[in-house]
Amino acid sequence: MQQSERFGSYIREVCGQIRWKKARALAAEELEAHLEDQRDALLAEGVPPEEAEERAVLEMGDGAAVGQALDRVHRPRPQPLLLCLTGALLLLGMLGSILQPEAGAGSLWQYPAAAGVLLCFYFLDFTFLAKRPLLFYGLAAALTLLAFHLSADSGPFRFMKLGPLEVNLAVLSIPVPLACALLIYAMRRRGIRGILLCWAGFLPLLAVLCTSQPYAGAISAFAVFLALLSFAVARDWFGVRRGQGFAAALLPAAACGIAGGVFWVAEHRSLLDGWLHPGGAGSGYLFSVLRDVADKARFFGPGLPTERTEALEAIAEPGLELLPATLLYEYGWIFLLAVAALLAAAAAAAVRRAVRQGSMLGSLVALSAVLGMVFQALFALADNLGFGLFDSIGMPFFTQSSAVLLINAAVTGLLLSVFRSGSTFRDRKTAQQIWNR
Repeated sequence: MQQSERFGSYIREVCGQIRWKKARALAAEELEAHLEDQRDALLAEGVPPEEAEERAVLEMGDGAAVGQALDRVHRPRPQPLLLCLTGALLLLGMLGSILQPEAGAGSLWQYPAAAGVLLCFYFLDFTFLAKRPLLFYGLAAALTLLAFHLSADSGPFRFMKLGPLEVNLAVLSIPVPLACALLIYAMRRRGIRGILLCWAGFLPLLAVLCTSQPYAGAISAFAVFLALLSFAVARDWFGVRRGQGFAAALLPAAACGIAGGVFWVAEHRSLLDGWLHPGGAGSGYLFSVLRDVADKARFFGPGLPTERTEALEAIAEPGLELLPATLLYEYGWIFLLAVAALLAAAAAAAVRRAVRQGSMLGSLVALSAVLGMVFQALFALADNLGFGLFDSIGMPFFTQSSAVLLINAAVTGLLLSVFRSGSTFRDRKTAQQIWNR
């Protein structure tokens, strides 16, 4: 039904009081729905149409007063807690590099640069992703394949050159879940076919990630994609029964997991043996060193003397993401526990906000960011304590790699952008934005 002139005038009066322009369209839509519901109820009672519209407006209240009340509700949510936690993590990372420059990045420029990148994405309007989700996914997939084409083998790794920097292809595991989130978002009401198309879109990206160690990146991307797909099924995003949806989501995951596990064990049996039986001069040497360092570390201050005088040199070897282990031995568990506590607090707060978003786009984008960093942190902690079967790509905000730090900063900024302005976005499309009429 076409909107009446009386309703339009009232809605414009109310929305004129809302200072945050992004919130006006959503407020207008909600106001129109309330007015139409009230008018229809009055029409059902036999009230004439014009009188029903007038009474509906009067029952809503004075337009200026309603608008001022909505202005107090619809405001950006700056997320001071998460911003402070993220800032604290960046400062701890910078402090770690100052304390152990031979194990760190060797340069402090990356930390202010990461803060700048984070703020740029924090003030970015994430809702532009909803306009062409398949297009943005396609661009991300094309760039991933292009990066693979431009990269070159270096032992078990693949590196691509970006100016003076050499970037491990595994760092693409950080933005890949965001691309998959957009693919899932584009598959609304597509049924089983939509779920299978999500797998078809993800597997080529996973194949690229599997071409370069550390495999923790590919495993993290796989786990996050599966979590996003399961979340979408649980929220009835694909429009299928949950049993069928979970079967379509989990059966390919099981097949990939079994195939990948069999291949990895066949290729890295000696590494598995070293993990199970650390020591000696083979694969178990580094596991033994790291476990010995963790065992000799004190709660605060330098660790107890260890028989392996070369332990710290092994830990600080360039290319190994073991800065936390170095600091653990040199300064005690207090440093590592502080980092872990900050990450856990930030992750818990972020996951809670992500699942409560008013739009599926907001939830998927936020979860792709926070879950990716959770898996990064878990792999990094296991790696630094000597229990990681897979080398990590680095601890978020606490890493040797400038690329890992800057990409994580961008992803975190986008996450905070969702929390800052996600309340103004809904997945459904309105026929018109009333405020713009």
